[in-house]
Amino acid sequence: MISETVFEARFSQAEGLCRMGADIRIEGRRASVFGVERLFGAEVFARDLRCGAALLCAALAAEGESLVHGAEYVERGYEKIETALSLLGGEPFEPENQPGLLELSRRIKAAYPEKSIWSFTGYLFDRDILAKKLGPWKVTQELLSYLDVLVDGPFVASLKNLNLRFRGSSNQRLIDVPASLKTGAVVLWDERQ
Repeated sequence: MISETVFEARFSQAEGLCRMGADIRIEGRRASVFGVERLFGAEVFARDLRCGAALLCAALAAEGESLVHGAEYVERGYEKIETALSLLGGEPFEPENQPGLLELSRRIKAAYPEKSIWSFTGYLFDRDILAKKLGPWKVTQELLSYLDVLVDGPFVASLKNLNLRFRGSSNQRLIDVPASLKTGAVVLWDERQ
């Protein structure tokens, strides 16, 4: 259950997501979200920035073709959203989350091979992920093969630094995943890119 306590009408994406097969029930300022096996392509309408981004993500994961109207909302808030994808939130490398993200990553790379995929994790790349501590290694290994950059390490409030790019605290690293997998050691991503 999600409760919105600041803004009204913040669940505009629910209508479109339900058209794609999601099970979301809105009651006032609360949304109850129930898991479904899959989403299906549909014609949907973005009503604002967050709605458009949510519908685009759902369309990428859905079976079949989707048409998302209202791209101007997304373009206004996300510069070149079509060139990159980030896997974040809910800990992507938890064993139960990896199969779904693996399937999404496979589909995105097949459809858009030039797309850059980033992931954010509270785990450490060398200590936890490469040490094969996070579920079936074949799944983790294939998921890693689709990633371009991994931001690893937990956010640490005492190390918070607003001057850092793409991360919140100085203990977090920007890892060049293909180069790291090739060498077997952590290779940091060149931030000047």
